[in-house]
Amino acid sequence: MNDHGRNVQPLAVFSVKSLLWRQTYQLFSDRIMVDAQYLFSGYSSGTYLLKDLTIFPSRGSSRGENLYMSVLLMFVGVGVIAWMYYVDGFETHKVPTIMVVMAITGAIWFLSSLRLWHFAHFSSPAGVNVLCLWSTPGNREAFDVFVRTCVDRIEALQENRNEDEIKA
Repeated sequence: MNDHGRNVQPLAVFSVKSLLWRQTYQLFSDRIMVDAQYLFSGYSSGTYLLKDLTIFPSRGSSRGENLYMSVLLMFVGVGVIAWMYYVDGFETHKVPTIMVVMAITGAIWFLSSLRLWHFAHFSSPAGVNVLCLWSTPGNREAFDVFVRTCVDRIEALQENRNEDEIKA
């Protein structure tokens, strides 16, 4: 599985990037390699054998990271400003700048979190989720092509394995 000395080129490559992390998926003839870089926590890498995956990935989509935290941040900022206005109408105190910044930051974060992120979970024959591939909101077509290529490769390996079992 270590092809560093052989210069084996991947069959397909897909990359996804968010504000805090970046992942690159490389499909080889017998495996998928996942390299991830995280802004604050470093680097990780994993190799998943295609023979251990089923050809039926669970597909879906999810809203962006921390949607609930953005709503909380926005409502705390707006809530404190509204409460101050209700209590004394801003006559004795001016609005704290931090509350305005919280409300605006929460609103921007909320709007960016509304985009759908697409995923594909590959599982083992026993039904255990083994590998999850993610796509950024604007990259769905390329992601679908990559997932389809992975499924085709897994299917080809299973057909070869079944033919070998029949011959034996």
